[in-house]
Amino acid sequence: MAEAEPYLALFGRKKHYKQVLPAWWGYFNIATVPVDSSIYRYQSESDSHAKTFNQDTNVQAKFTAGMLKHHVLAGVDYTKFEADRNNTNAFGFLPPSGLFNVYDPKYGESLWIPSLVPCSTGCTEAQTLTQTGVYAQDQMRFGNWIGVIGVRKDWVDNDAESDLNGDVKQKDDAVTYRAGLMYEFASGLTPYVSYAESFVPVAGTSETGEAFVPQTGRMYEVGFKYQPKGADFAINASVFDMDETGRLVYGNWSYPKQLGEVALRDSRSS
Repeated sequence: MAEAEPYLALFGRKKHYKQVLPAWWGYFNIATVPVDSSIYRYQSESDSHAKTFNQDTNVQAKFTAGMLKHHVLAGVDYTKFEADRNNTNAFGFLPPSGLFNVYDPKYGESLWIPSLVPCSTGCTEAQTLTQTGVYAQDQMRFGNWIGVIGVRKDWVDNDAESDLNGDVKQKDDAVTYRAGLMYEFASGLTPYVSYAESFVPVAGTSETGEAFVPQTGRMYEVGFKYQPKGADFAINASVFDMDETGRLVYGNWSYPKQLGEVALRDSRSS
């Protein structure tokens, strides 16, 4: 088999832009009045805007050095996320404007729909999050052995502003690594083992208006891929052990909360 000629090529300038303009309003039950089966009402409206821009530029090179064949990838990517939210609300605690009879509902009556007023605190938020990363990876082949090593450096600037907490600026950076090794058998069986680290900025703010810290993690994985010669199907199976720090969770509260550490151990197949 003839060896591939060395080459160097520029890939990328991949750009992605997304804009979201969600808006919602709703009524929420606050408490029950047992005497006449009426409930207090709370009205809320939210006007939000979010946009994301991403660009990834990289170069690739293939060459042979001694008995090793290399496929090297290096690049830089940039992501910018911007979002803002403005809320208005109203409470209907004073009868009859705030009461709604669940057994004798009268919809559309302005009598019990309170007027919307601006929130006093915690109702205006704006955030700008930027991430710049540089990365390099080398995929090497020696006979039927294939190995991959990679490294990435990220810098994150997170600027969160709210009427509750003012302007809060946060800077984070991290170096992450990944590595993998596999062997291709002539039968079509390819077992592998891999290790990877992650560093992911988290958009949004906490209940106190503070920016979230980046989510970090690490994962070990062992598995195999089996595709018999000439077959148009493949069988994949693996087991993995993953730890994450800083994952967001949602529950019966207005704002998401950030967990300390989550451990995941599972298997998958397809």
